[in-house]
Amino acid sequence: MKQLSKIRKGTRAFEQGAMRFIECNDNVCVFARFDRITREAAIIYLNKSTKGRSFEIKNDKTAMFYDFEPAFDRYGKGIRDDKVHVAPFDYAVLYCKI
Repeated sequence: MKQLSKIRKGTRAFEQGAMRFIECNDNVCVFARFDRITREAAIIYLNKSTKGRSFEIKNDKTAMFYDFEPAFDRYGKGIRDDKVHVAPFDYAVLYCKI
């Protein structure tokens, strides 16, 4: 619970931001909360699979989301090779700009 509270306080996007689903299916759900006023965002990666999953991130200022930094990653894998790695039945959160 402390981790979720810290994440919520880390960006205004959770208080007053919009929400956009990026990818959702039986095994994963990736969505963003973002605030156009502060230009802050958080992207949440949920892995509902029995296997670990890597999600590609595009760190390009022409994309909607860029300048990623880890906000929560239980196992400290973070961002490697332009991917965020999420263990089975776990989640990761990245802060970024829009």
